Amino acid sequence: MSHLFMTEQEIKTLMTLAQKEPRDYALIRLMASTGFRVSDIVRLRCDHVVDSDGEIVRVLRVKMEKTEKWVERSLRDDSRAAIKAYLGTRQDSHPWLFISQSRRTKFQTPGPLTRSAVHLIIKKYLAMIYPGSIVQGSATHVLRRSIAKLINRKTGRIETAQEWLGHTSTAHTRVYIDAEDYREKANGVVAGLDI
Repeated sequence: MSHLFMTEQEIKTLMTLAQKEPRDYALIRLMASTGFRVSDIVRLRCDHVVDSDGEIVRVLRVKMEKTEKWVERSLRDDSRAAIKAYLGTRQDSHPWLFISQSRRTKFQTPGPLTRSAVHLIIKKYLAMIYPGSIVQGSATHVLRRSIAKLINRKTGRIETAQEWLGHTSTAHTRVYIDAEDYREKANGVVAGLDI
């Protein structure tokens, strides 16, 4: 089964749609800027992204849950601005960067946003872009895979996409972003051989 891959324009549309909700916009901007897995995004605390001067950090350092490796990512200015705007809307002292707006928790207080909640947020915007379509698998992976595929296409280097995704092998990255690009490249190279 092939995966849904978004174009650069569709990703821009996703960002535009999310701008109406500061939390969603900051979340999506951060995901797009860093390539972090959703499990790493939901574990972020405010003190991870705000420095001692109250400014949004330029480089975010996170220990990835899946690989247990420390990773540093530069934050794009648009991501930093979105996080700052979102934090400006918060009237609480919860430590988590992204908090749930649901009160369905055991103690009726907001907690950190869950992976499934992030999936539903992204899926909501994907449904606006692709009406009537059914997103197979995790909606968060649609965004992550799409950006990784765009990185690979623009750079021509699978290693660049691998680094952004935090993968340990290029083989895994090839599978993650779909092998069709490699078949196309291989066919193009073979067709151009003077043999």
